[in-house]
Amino acid sequence: PVDVLYRRFDDALLGAYPTGAGVPLDLALTEAVRARRLGLANVPGNAVADDAAGYAWVPAMIRFYLGEEPLLASARTWVLADPAAWAEVADRLHELEVESVAGYGGRRVVHGPSCPAAGLAALRAEIAAAPHRFVAREPLAPSTAPALAGGCLHPRPVGLRVFSVAGRTTATLPLALTRVGGDGLLGKDTWLLR
Repeated sequence: PVDVLYRRFDDALLGAYPTGAGVPLDLALTEAVRARRLGLANVPGNAVADDAAGYAWVPAMIRFYLGEEPLLASARTWVLADPAAWAEVADRLHELEVESVAGYGGRRVVHGPSCPAAGLAALRAEIAAAPHRFVAREPLAPSTAPALAGGCLHPRPVGLRVFSVAGRTTATLPLALTRVGGDGLLGKDTWLLR
């Protein structure tokens, strides 16, 4: 049985996928959530708060909700809907990563240092036309973990996502998602020990 689903595709695509019973996925999910048979970690309509734009406010949320300073530094992130943020980074796109706010799962990320000049010019024009659709951030070197490929261990970039839920108390769930880069995006077994 599935108790909670973490959705990783755009709201507009929900109705395009039929379930085994032939019911569109958006209707099946809505029915299951309303009947309290399923929880959604990220309900439809929260695209602006999925990962890209949310990074910019994590330190402020920690200060506001917990009343303390963040223990780990975050990559500096600019929400380009803010005219001052866009003005600050407009001439630095070649140094930064730019991501679409609604790009679930890291879709539509432009790595400025490896993007050709023509691509950066096109990106600059696209942002100028609709800055609310983008964030920019300082690039980070990815963490790596050993992964078996071709019979040998190789370092591969990994991302670890831990899930917490808030209610009367806040708890970290005994599960995590580890994504491994390389030839395609893969998952890796993850254990959380308490």
